[in-house]
Amino acid sequence: MRYQTAIVLNLFVPGTGLILARREWLGIALAALFGVLVQLGLWGCLIEPARVPTWLVATCLAGSALVWLAAQYLLRQRLVLMRNPDVQEELTRLRDQAADHLANGGYKDAWATLQVALAIDDEDLDSNVLVAELLAALGRVDEARKAWRRVAQLDRGGVCRGRTVEGLDRLRGR
Repeated sequence: MRYQTAIVLNLFVPGTGLILARREWLGIALAALFGVLVQLGLWGCLIEPARVPTWLVATCLAGSALVWLAAQYLLRQRLVLMRNPDVQEELTRLRDQAADHLANGGYKDAWATLQVALAIDDEDLDSNVLVAELLAALGRVDEARKAWRRVAQLDRGGVCRGRTVEGLDRLRGR
């Protein structure tokens, strides 16, 4: 669902799909550049064609077309990377490593490993469960509650519903 939404948004406003694909600054920059170029081009075409030089209008509209094409290309490259099975294997390896650190009391190492996993995919359910468990183990109750709520939000299939309820129940007493 996330991939399709990114594609559709990127078609209408180039760069917005990149924001969903975790390339926020690039997406914002492309969307802003596209907006400015289109606005200037349309201003010169439709509102004040006598005052704006033709070369400027043509340059702005051509530039906006190039930005649109570049945004489509960059999003495609990003989505291919995100769907790469090697990336998913790496994400699984990072989660397993974080779970081992968490089980052995290596909270600092678990946190660092989870940050890398979340940088790859911040909507990965299993990584978010580990974050919630780590925050609870560290005694950061408010942050752990927020993390468990995020898990509940991401768990569209209800796979971790019992685990989420149990995690939130453990935090009620604190």
